[in-house]
Amino acid sequence: MNLPCKTTFKTSLLLALTIIVLSSHLIAQTPSAAKRSFKTGVRENEKGNFDLAIKNFTRAIEISSHPWQRTSGKRAAENSSVSDELRFGDGSKTISVLDPFTAVAYTNRAFAWYHKRDFAKAIADCDQAIRINPRLAVAYLNRGAAQRAGGDVAAAFSDLNRAVEIDPNLAGAFVARGDLRKHLGDVDGALSDLNHAIDMAPRYGEAYFYRGHALIAKHDLDGAVSNFNRAIKLNVDFSLAYYGRGIARMLRDEFEKAITDFSQALELDPKLALAYENRGLAFLLLGKEAEATKDFERCLTTDPTMKEDLNKRIKLARDLLLFH
Repeated sequence: MNLPCKTTFKTSLLLALTIIVLSSHLIAQTPSAAKRSFKTGVRENEKGNFDLAIKNFTRAIEISSHPWQRTSGKRAAENSSVSDELRFGDGSKTISVLDPFTAVAYTNRAFAWYHKRDFAKAIADCDQAIRINPRLAVAYLNRGAAQRAGGDVAAAFSDLNRAVEIDPNLAGAFVARGDLRKHLGDVDGALSDLNHAIDMAPRYGEAYFYRGHALIAKHDLDGAVSNFNRAIKLNVDFSLAYYGRGIARMLRDEFEKAITDFSQALELDPKLALAYENRGLAFLLLGKEAEATKDFERCLTTDPTMKEDLNKRIKLARDLLLFH
């Protein structure tokens, strides 16, 4: 008894989005105050404190975007030599870019804006980074993620192509493009990208996660479970990997195991509405009406926009029960 399951998922970010850390060639001429703010921003991004990350990256950008007298810490004359002229995303003022460090700071601030679901600001920051450094592959990767989240799939695909063209070793770009190819129906192309990413970075858990979903689309459920297992082994707190494995197990009619996986996903991320939906459907197919009803209510409390989809899938599940 196979119930068609959603393999798409709602998440706050494209998992391949990347933070850039400092490297020596970027910081040689950067004021120490900018470097300190930048490093704080990276730490806050990694902890999920995105407002604090934005505050610190903004400070780093403001400091590094003007010529400063290194000895006194005061701004140099307005006619000092600079590499470019840019505007902040809100157009509020003109800034003078001093070194490539600023491009990296913009790219990392875009990461924070993305997690706050302000995709327009994330794109604007990546635009600034690319104007400063047109060969910063990660800026194209992050802009591609934001473009996709904002609904411009063509622009996203173009940016991801550009990212892998600039840096063929950027595994995250292949992962992002692979998932986008799956979304567009090119499952073989998706698997090609994801296989390549895993060859380059065999401990990249997100790559196995996305490959698991691509294998579900190929109806290779054993392969999908194996990939989700690998993603979980690399990160036992990877909530979406448990969710993905639960989907594959539902499609194998392993409803009890699927419920266990959805429960683990929800323990790690109580806001994962799709896990409530699918766990409820698994309960329903096992004849556990009360448990199913509770999960459907939790699903809609978490995400009321799922009501129409949920009702359709409940009807489908009840139809399956009627004929078995």
